[in-house]
Amino acid sequence: MMTVVAVAAACELALRFGSERLSSDITHIRSIPAVAAALKARDGERLLVLGNSLTREGVDIETVRRELECGSTRVSAESVHPDDLAILDWYYIFRNNFRGENALDWLVIPFARGQLYDSNPIHAERIAAYFGGWANAAEMLRFDLASLDDRIGYLLACALHLFSESDRVRVRVLSAVVPDYRQTARRLNAAVQRERLGPVTARRQSYARLARLLRLCRQRNVRVALVAMPQGEVYGLDRGLQAVLAQNGGELLDMRNTKELSAADFADGMHLTPSGARVFSRILGGELRKRVCESAPGVEKPAAGGPGDAAARTPAGISEALPEHGIPAYETSRSRDLEDGQQHGNSTLGNACAS
Repeated sequence: MMTVVAVAAACELALRFGSERLSSDITHIRSIPAVAAALKARDGERLLVLGNSLTREGVDIETVRRELECGSTRVSAESVHPDDLAILDWYYIFRNNFRGENALDWLVIPFARGQLYDSNPIHAERIAAYFGGWANAAEMLRFDLASLDDRIGYLLACALHLFSESDRVRVRVLSAVVPDYRQTARRLNAAVQRERLGPVTARRQSYARLARLLRLCRQRNVRVALVAMPQGEVYGLDRGLQAVLAQNGGELLDMRNTKELSAADFADGMHLTPSGARVFSRILGGELRKRVCESAPGVEKPAAGGPGDAAARTPAGISEALPEHGIPAYETSRSRDLEDGQQHGNSTLGNACAS
């Protein structure tokens, strides 16, 4: 028994002080508080691009910065993009790292397919270890984790790296003994996610987690722009997103059909190549510049009011009444609406899901 305890204690110490060796992603995650502190200390407009591997591979932050020039107004932009994140992870990253009403001005969230749905799996161990831990416990146990096993697992992961890092240890071991394990697992996970989420017409999706994030941003005077990322094949957007944005404030930039991109600009049907990322980021930066410059000093910030307060629901520059067949969006000649399950016939690559 003592041997087991000693081995467990040794493993816990090794993971607690050497977990960055498991993955470069951990190093990036641990840099988030420093990114938040640096943005908060800067003058002018502060913008955070918060995403996942789609952002890491598809949004060249240096290109975006060059496009974000607002005359005499300084605009600072940073990017945070841990792997395999979805809406609940983004909520807790923002909740715990960008506190107060003067931490940030703009939150930009690139996403694809179903990454805003409540049906996304919850990465409880990761949230426990890196995105708030004990500070989230009451909210996680009340709203996000339904089963007793999940709740106990979250509390254990808050306390012990043996629980929070179990998946990373498994991946590291399998990568060492199974050839091409990471690439194969990524393809299989994408297929499973496509099957789990299914076509957007299959069922009405819910967005309670997104609504929580939008309300929190409104309370902290942060404008939100959701960016529908291009993929190898154009995907539909669930129409329920319209109501969430209209009720809670936020804007969708529909960039699924960025006409300047071709099949050659996608590395795997999901992620952009470096050259494709530069092309896309130049266009994204231009779209963001229009909005950020409009909200620069002299333009009223959104008020932190109640749900019935239209000014609080809808930040400056965002339409209060969304059109019946669409959301104010970046459009090209190939994409004109967001009807349920709308699929366009000019896809270039096979169906793919983003992580």
